[in-house]
Amino acid sequence: DIRVELTASDRVAWHRYTFPAESAEPRCVLIDVTHALPFNIIADARIDLDPEKGRLTVRFLQVGGFSFDIGGLTMYASAAFPPNPSFIATWNTAGLEENRLSVEGSMMLGALLCYENEDVLELQVGMSFASASGARTNLEIERAGATFDSVLAEGREQWQRLLSRVRIVTEDDDIRRQFYSALYRTLLMPTLMSDADGSYLGFDGQLHKTDQGNYYSDFSLWDTYRTQHPLLTIV
Repeated sequence: DIRVELTASDRVAWHRYTFPAESAEPRCVLIDVTHALPFNIIADARIDLDPEKGRLTVRFLQVGGFSFDIGGLTMYASAAFPPNPSFIATWNTAGLEENRLSVEGSMMLGALLCYENEDVLELQVGMSFASASGARTNLEIERAGATFDSVLAEGREQWQRLLSRVRIVTEDDDIRRQFYSALYRTLLMPTLMSDADGSYLGFDGQLHKTDQGNYYSDFSLWDTYRTQHPLLTIV
């Protein structure tokens, strides 16, 4: 009976959890840092919590897919949550420990935040491929003046602009749904890799900065349909 809503700006994930008002259970959120896609592992990770400021910082090394050859890829996250939870704990392979604010490990690592009277919990998580400070800056920039609902509305508007580049004429709702679902999937890649200030991690393992738009990756030519690229050129 928990309503879960998720949306995103360019570099920040927005979470909103609405708990049943009549429930006496604590309102808890589990943050599982070592959850990963199949054939991926989190080889090394660290969590730091600041409950008074409502801040959580995460660093994790993910190894999988093509990143095996380069020793994995380090990601950084900076999360904002309601300050002063009623209960805080972190866990790793040694177990769950209350009020521990920093923890390191691999394979099993996470944090537990609980509140007594918050029927609606909102969290925002900024991500960076470059640095912990980059994740924090991305979070601060994209949270400024924004709300969950405003970010949701902007996301809908962006997708409407992209999908309306192509207009089809059909009386068949199934065909229309299939077409625009497929068009949506063609626009999920490539992946935005640069921070709000243009910083990005290069293939040489060094930090660089672009002043000409954004830096992208995950855009290979050999494992996408060949017609994908002419389509993007056209639309």
